[in-house]
Amino acid sequence: MLYFRTGSAASALSPADLRAPAARRLLDQSTLAHTTGITAALSESTTRLIDDLVAMPRRGRLLSFDLNYRPALWAAPDASEVLARHIRGSDVVFVGADEALAVFGTEDPARLRALFPEPEHFIVKNDAHSVTGFQRGERVDVPALRLGVVEKIGAGDAFAGGFLAGLLHGLGHQERIRLGHLCAAAALTGHGDVAELPGRQRLEELASLDSAAWTRIDYSTSVSA
Repeated sequence: MLYFRTGSAASALSPADLRAPAARRLLDQSTLAHTTGITAALSESTTRLIDDLVAMPRRGRLLSFDLNYRPALWAAPDASEVLARHIRGSDVVFVGADEALAVFGTEDPARLRALFPEPEHFIVKNDAHSVTGFQRGERVDVPALRLGVVEKIGAGDAFAGGFLAGLLHGLGHQERIRLGHLCAAAALTGHGDVAELPGRQRLEELASLDSAAWTRIDYSTSVSA
């Protein structure tokens, strides 16, 4: 995949876009707003946009931020400072361990949580095998599912989408992470940009399995087949 930043419509976004009546109305009606470090990296004006979004009154709205560190997009030398303040100002945060190592000098979940105690939900995607989730002071480590990878593109976004859906639907801490794993598995085993998921009832049944049953799941053969 190629991304051409210079002159793109997204790179022209600025705090003024947040003040537009339509944008304010949508934000006021939203339960959750999600953004990423990619948006922050596109230009000075998009960095300021995320700063303003973080600083806006929430009025019950959650703010979610995915680190999504892409070094080729960052022209500014202070990427770590920018990303750190966006993390600290968010309610839900997703970081990849490899990204965190590059930006903050550690991939250890406990050390990352100590660096960033502010978000209520702090999710560390360790590697292809597990995710560590913190909700306030509670930590859970949830193994990923066995599967045959078809395409890797989109798995991180799918995980975030699954976790956030679980959060909005009131699932428990572990179940939200498992729902993220299930959505990521659908992306990894699908072709193209549209993955097919089981229905919500089936997803919630899988997310609520006991630990032994969860680790026995092979997504490619028992869920997506």
